[in-house]
Amino acid sequence: MVGMSYPPPSCTNSIITHFTTPLIGFQDRYYKRLLVYVHNLLEGNTFSPNSKLITVAMVGEGVSTVITMWVLTSITFAFVLLRLYTRIRVTRSYGADDNVYILSFALFLLSTIFTTISAHYGFGQNIADIHDPDDLVRAIVWELIGQTASVLGTAFAKWSLGIFLLRLVTKLWLKIVIWTAMLILLGASIAVSFVGWLQCTPFDYLWDRRIHGICYINAVPASTVLNSLTVVVDFLFAALP
Repeated sequence: MVGMSYPPPSCTNSIITHFTTPLIGFQDRYYKRLLVYVHNLLEGNTFSPNSKLITVAMVGEGVSTVITMWVLTSITFAFVLLRLYTRIRVTRSYGADDNVYILSFALFLLSTIFTTISAHYGFGQNIADIHDPDDLVRAIVWELIGQTASVLGTAFAKWSLGIFLLRLVTKLWLKIVIWTAMLILLGASIAVSFVGWLQCTPFDYLWDRRIHGICYINAVPASTVLNSLTVVVDFLFAALP
């Protein structure tokens, strides 16, 4: 299975049907043509409005994953708007931390978009159910791009909080602690992104197992360290006087 390894609970199917039915018309009219454009862009072809639509259906765990991500992205977007309204109209204290916060949301939005594209190519399905090997490759590539955007988005979300705290603290040692935590977290996020993309030789073997290659690096420990570091930074910022 691409990205998932367990079946959804039975109740999920009714929820999926409830939420996806109103979106079918939009998907058929606009979203599939966006996928055609992305497909042709990847293949180096010229886009035409009459291009053949992608026929891969979004099924399995990919559907519930995409719905969940878009719901959470929409909720986050609402909080972004509330934050901007408060900072611009109420407190009139818009600052650099708000710019970084917007950047973080943009990366999360891109992560959701890329995961959605990946789901249309087979993310969330059993590998045996993806009949076109090229679709499997595209599903993995777009999932990797989405994961990279998510990792960096998390780092910049912490940076937004750190920059906000820097506006409040006056003691030098507190500023040093905050800057150190921010730099370590960003460096670790970038390192994990590189480890994720460069763990296999040749480069393409990471997403295309039809070619001969080998993966020398296990990215799981690095990801675990990054997740732990993110939690530590959260507690650190919360504990600062």
